[in-house]
Amino acid sequence: MYGEADTNPQVDIVWHSVPFGHKDSYALQVLAQLLNGRTGRLYKGLVLGRQIATEAYATQISQKWAGCFHIHGEARDGHTPAEVELAIYEELDKLRTEPVPPEELQKVKNNFAAYEYRKLSANMPILMQLLYYDGLGDWRAINENGPKYQAVTAADVQRVVRKYFVKEARSVATYTRKPAAPQPEAGQSPKPHQP
Repeated sequence: MYGEADTNPQVDIVWHSVPFGHKDSYALQVLAQLLNGRTGRLYKGLVLGRQIATEAYATQISQKWAGCFHIHGEARDGHTPAEVELAIYEELDKLRTEPVPPEELQKVKNNFAAYEYRKLSANMPILMQLLYYDGLGDWRAINENGPKYQAVTAADVQRVVRKYFVKEARSVATYTRKPAAPQPEAGQSPKPHQP
């Protein structure tokens, strides 16, 4: 899909993945966090390293009946969404072929553990989490998710990248900036609008 908008050039890639509670949803969530943030692979690879993007992020969205994995990248001036798209695939290829180092995986698991603690820190967050998980299908996930994230291995990350990140399961949307309207030359008045 291709579109023009009053925005910086960018690309969105979405793959079919898995619904809430599926055993692979935990490895996909860990994968999203490996790619995300200022210390994540997308930022370090595309923004700091190659300097072809101004931002890049990933998210796994598991709903009650279906799920998707979304990666977004915004092209830096002088670069194209196609360059950003190709660089995203190259970062995924690294994860497909090289196991995640233990310290990188542990950092992500520590973040999940901290989040699991914070969301249960008071009555209101507990209520919101119970409602959220019950709506997805099982309120017990509030207690069960933490150990499942901690159980994800480097091999699990490689497996889900190989299984779900295939060309046949993705959709790509590319956005480019609308061309600027021609400006009248100095001393000329703009042409009236024609109905």
